[in-house]
Amino acid sequence: LEVSHSDGAGRWVRIICNRDKGSILGVVTDITADVMEKKKIEYERDYDVLTNLLNRRAFEEKLRQLKERTRNLKIASMLVWDLDNLKYVNDTYGHSTGDAYLVAFANCLKKFDKDNVVSARRSGDEFVTFIYGYDRAEQIEELIEEIWSLVQKTYIVLHDQRRYRIRISIGRAWYPKDSIDFDTLFQYADFAMYIVKHSRKGTMEDFDQAVYQENRIILQGQEAFHNLLEQKMVDYMLQPIVWAKDGSIYGYEMLMRSKLEIFKSPMDILRIAQSQSKLYDIEVLTLFEAMGTFVSKVKEGACDKDSKVFINSIANQIMSKESIELFCNTYSEYLSNFVCEMTEKEEEDESMTNDKLKLIKSWGGLVALDDYGYGYNSESTLLRISPNIVKIDMSIVRGIDKDDKRRRLVANLVLYTRERDILLLAEGIETREELKTIVSLGVQLLQGYYIAKPSYEANPPTQEVKDELLYGIYSE
Repeated sequence: LEVSHSDGAGRWVRIICNRDKGSILGVVTDITADVMEKKKIEYERDYDVLTNLLNRRAFEEKLRQLKERTRNLKIASMLVWDLDNLKYVNDTYGHSTGDAYLVAFANCLKKFDKDNVVSARRSGDEFVTFIYGYDRAEQIEELIEEIWSLVQKTYIVLHDQRRYRIRISIGRAWYPKDSIDFDTLFQYADFAMYIVKHSRKGTMEDFDQAVYQENRIILQGQEAFHNLLEQKMVDYMLQPIVWAKDGSIYGYEMLMRSKLEIFKSPMDILRIAQSQSKLYDIEVLTLFEAMGTFVSKVKEGACDKDSKVFINSIANQIMSKESIELFCNTYSEYLSNFVCEMTEKEEEDESMTNDKLKLIKSWGGLVALDDYGYGYNSESTLLRISPNIVKIDMSIVRGIDKDDKRRRLVANLVLYTRERDILLLAEGIETREELKTIVSLGVQLLQGYYIAKPSYEANPPTQEVKDELLYGIYSE
């Protein structure tokens, strides 16, 4: 029984009565401590301790109860929210700041806590919301817009008093349009969130069945991907990059190849890593394994110790302080060989990118802007990153001997880069005509199947190609 104390506070008591010969004898025991402890246990069972939102178990139980009252669902929507850059915040500013980042977003969701809105922290940086009981989808969209508007205005204050805004990526699926099964609905919303993280991070995407069918490897390859990470089941082929003036080797690009047949290309691995929020793990795996392969080739005598090693890096990922320290200790002799390839197709976190650029410069390494000319923001990316090397995308190199527009573009780029001491590299050269045109325009570095194919043995260009550059094309 709950009673009120004279001090206004509530108390829980247990009353045991015994009737004897017309009298009633009772014992009243204050059990407030026991009741509060039980409530605490029940709360911790159902709620996330940090954010005070429902946890995964309680959320799933709530959905189970809703399944029994499908008449009340009407039109509903499942949303999966992924809090962007949490790992970066943790690694850069500390876990207490990361916790504040999580709580700030959770507080936004709690402000819309209604009978027909159920929100939970599912795991780590992932949250889920189920909105139901509306007659029209537009009503749900209006509510989501209100939540999103609040999130976009929300920020945490860092130790140096700077504001760091909350940023989220959202996947959405609809009941009953996409599915009437709640587990499937969550899976679809989670997939839509993966698409956002992979293409337009920081926005919202609705589930698309056609896109889902095209990307089934994400669902089929989860266990294989886990094994790939745990057992480091990747190899690296080396493709030479040579000087146009004499065909001598400047460096090698390290090209990832999976040992598992399910992953046909590095893009397959990146897609599932994105869906599993494991891009950081791929970044660490790539840097350690690619550099390790290069070093082993140097020790075998297959590669010159002074040659550069080009390794693709994920623009919006940076290793933790512990991993950086281990990398530096393991490969201290080769840090200045490192060329970090960053592609302009990736959406960047500017502060994270700047931290990575500073780190590479502190090693004495170089930065290469990959796939230049492929994206829509080539010039702005070039100005922002200020790379040491610019790699011209193969889409510009292909057929350049027959296309005056491509030649003019490269000629202008040659002038721009030479004025700023930036090396220009043409990749994807497949014919002698392309090679001759590229060299005549003044590009300094060359890469492609015509020069040398990727190999596990780090095979150099043939003497014929080297002679062609030294005595033929370059001298012409």
